Amino acid sequence: MMSEGHFYPDHGLERIVTYHRRQDERFAQAAAECSTKYNKPVLVSTELAVADPFNPGPTAVRESGRLCYASGTRAAIALGHMYRYAHFTGVAL
Repeated sequence: MMSEGHFYPDHGLERIVTYHRRQDERFAQAAAECSTKYNKPVLVSTELAVADPFNPGPTAVRESGRLCYASGTRAAIALGHMYRYAHFTGVAL
């Protein structure tokens, strides 16, 4: 979320930006926790991975040792590759 410009940080924008940054980080942490708990891949995609890679969301995903994809399409393609690799190695049931 942009934190620059004529209206920032006034007009309540600082509070809104802070809220969204916290939410982005929480969503990333929740995805990592679910992935670990259920031993399943949880793919995360957001345009922020490219547009604002230092946003708390993509940063938290990377810090968890996972990837943050730039789009849902890229995440789905990666999931397909993981599925084929699991079958190739005999890991998939």
